[in-house]
Amino acid sequence: MASLVETPEYLHASNQLKSAENLALYNAANAGSASGVEGALKKGAKPNYIHNPDDQKTSLHIAAENGYHAIVKILLENGADVDIASGATKNTALILAAHSGSADTVSLLLSSGAEATAANCYGNTALHEAAQDGNDEIIAILLKAAAHPNAKNHKGSTALNFFCYGKDAQTHPTQTAKLLLDGGANASSSDDAGMTPLLVACTVGRSDLISLLMEFGACPTVKDDSGRSAEDIAKFHGYQDLMVRFGPNSPSKRFGDRSL
Repeated sequence: MASLVETPEYLHASNQLKSAENLALYNAANAGSASGVEGALKKGAKPNYIHNPDDQKTSLHIAAENGYHAIVKILLENGADVDIASGATKNTALILAAHSGSADTVSLLLSSGAEATAANCYGNTALHEAAQDGNDEIIAILLKAAAHPNAKNHKGSTALNFFCYGKDAQTHPTQTAKLLLDGGANASSSDDAGMTPLLVACTVGRSDLISLLMEFGACPTVKDDSGRSAEDIAKFHGYQDLMVRFGPNSPSKRFGDRSL
């Protein structure tokens, strides 16, 4: 007979009452009021109260996704569970904080025991979120905390794949991609459609990223699952420089040179 899974204490009915104190806590966290949060907790509000049955977020989720560092600290000091996953999206406070871009909140959550490799319902981790936004500070923090650089989401995309969709070199510079690569990210990892970081970079015309990826061993002649090469993708998007770079007269095709 299978053993019964014990219901976490925070889900017990006594901790999920729609009381005035619990509502005050949630509303104060949502408003960014540290004093309001402290006041509600002093009156007996439960730190893991889930207000909305649809998104099932706690006050910690709300504070983390808004980058309210002081409130996150107060909640953690008063017993908030650091790794509760929100409703249907299954986001943890760490994933939400990474998406918000709050590096100090990410550090605080990690130092409080947050699981660096936790994934949401899409399979995205905090590292995916930070990479998508090109946030090098949070990427560095997560990698130091043993976030998995090659974790794949449910479509097979890694954080590096996410990063390489960044068209703007200001917000997604090569040095940030190098941070991921130096941290162990696989330059040749393909998603479920066969798109490698190099092919992804071709979709946004990032010749600089392509050069960096090839320095880390990415193959310039790789094709996705539809049989599209880097040249094909460049042609589709109209990137003339990449069409020349990967065309029939390119060094890679004439000499097998991986450093073109």
